[in-house]
Amino acid sequence: MLKMSEYYRKWIIGPFRDFDSLRELAHSIGAFTEDRPGMSRNHFLDHASGVPFIYEWKGKENVYISIAVYDIDNNLKGYPYLYYDFDNKENPDYAIRKGLEFARSIKERYGADPVVYLSGFKGLGIIVPLKEYVDWETYEVLWKTLIQPYNYLGSLVDRQVLDKRRLHRIPYTYNIKKGVRRLSKLIDLDGQEIKPWDFDWDNYEPLDPSQITLYKIKVELPLPKTIYVESSRKKKATLPSKIEDLAKSKAIPPCIRNIIETMIKSGDPDHIARLVLVWFLKWIGYDKEQVIEFFSKYAKDYNERKTRYQVEYAYGLRGSRKDYLMPSCRWMKEHGICLDCGWNKNPVTYTYSKAIIPEEIKHRFFEAVKKRKYNVNIYPSPNNDYYAYLETIHRFIRETGLEEFGYEDLKKWLESRNGGINARTWHNWERILRLMAEKGLLGRKYWVNGEWIDIGPGKIEKPPSKKVRFYIISNKNPIFNSWKINQE
Repeated sequence: MLKMSEYYRKWIIGPFRDFDSLRELAHSIGAFTEDRPGMSRNHFLDHASGVPFIYEWKGKENVYISIAVYDIDNNLKGYPYLYYDFDNKENPDYAIRKGLEFARSIKERYGADPVVYLSGFKGLGIIVPLKEYVDWETYEVLWKTLIQPYNYLGSLVDRQVLDKRRLHRIPYTYNIKKGVRRLSKLIDLDGQEIKPWDFDWDNYEPLDPSQITLYKIKVELPLPKTIYVESSRKKKATLPSKIEDLAKSKAIPPCIRNIIETMIKSGDPDHIARLVLVWFLKWIGYDKEQVIEFFSKYAKDYNERKTRYQVEYAYGLRGSRKDYLMPSCRWMKEHGICLDCGWNKNPVTYTYSKAIIPEEIKHRFFEAVKKRKYNVNIYPSPNNDYYAYLETIHRFIRETGLEEFGYEDLKKWLESRNGGINARTWHNWERILRLMAEKGLLGRKYWVNGEWIDIGPGKIEKPPSKKVRFYIISNKNPIFNSWKINQE
């Protein structure tokens, strides 16, 4: 009892041993009986009165603590750590594995030691102690910078945790769902349990915010319409011959610098981040051999054959041979890759405004932008480019807000974007949806006996119903979590 009480005090006091601080403690209402229990909040307590509060509700309701720290007048002092929540209801082991990979990447990139705990049911929580209190704006930038090179979209990491008054579960309290409960436990970076009486904030090296450039940029002037004509008014930088040196170049936007730095330090940015990096390097003048050499030096999972295929595909030299554009800042925001530097145009034009880039490349880029139409890609190509199709489906979901969709939902949207769609093209799309489900890109639900039954991905011998709905499970697919595109 005394050991557990001391452990709970440590959590309330926080990593700075701030004995004069208050934390907001909260508990659910009706967790054992309700699918969506209520919440009792606004209990601002110190370490002395907070421990009895935890004991009062431990095992009866879910118990939470705020990420923020307050003074005795309930005024915000700041934030002593960053909080990440990895969850996947269908595959909690996957969420745990990816969460541990992320925690280890923080250790490799910054030398900081994340505190990790199993949430009890769906995954784990990650806490990154900071060397000093930070304000909310700094918290947001730090949070995004750490996670930006890893594409944890969807249900794996909820970006709604970016909330000033966010609460998180206290480790070694119970995660209670309707009719069942499980104990949340601390673990180390190898997944081994840490007993509560062995926990101490002194065991965890904090993250020094000064190690990380906090990118907030004021845009001075809009880009001129003839951006690809050199201006003599301001001397522009010359880009280095080595890609790794771009991580220190002020002519490179923060989002790209962060990806390059992550590759150099830990060698494990995910597929989306790597693909964005290749597109960017393509449009500022680096050739494919330079890009392949960069990955050969730093990528942990480097495979010459796969990397060459990937890079040449991104350069438009393989597959459909499409001259892919660098995604816009808006696209980067939608995919969680933007670091909110304030540019709000396209990452390559950031560099065009600050560095000397070959005129042919800039001219080709802006001509391609002019030719790009509002229409989406509705024509499946013969080589089964599943990633291109999934990109279209992502756009469909973003615009419609549908988390699950049927054939007719997608067909109507494609027709609205392209002024119609012929029978042959739609037949190909139906085939592609089925193949994507078999490849593990989409899950399926079938209408059986008055309810939707989740069948998931993979091949099935005989569909149980003609009514089917699809949903994206890209966070479980190797296309989005390793350096390859499945072309089987």
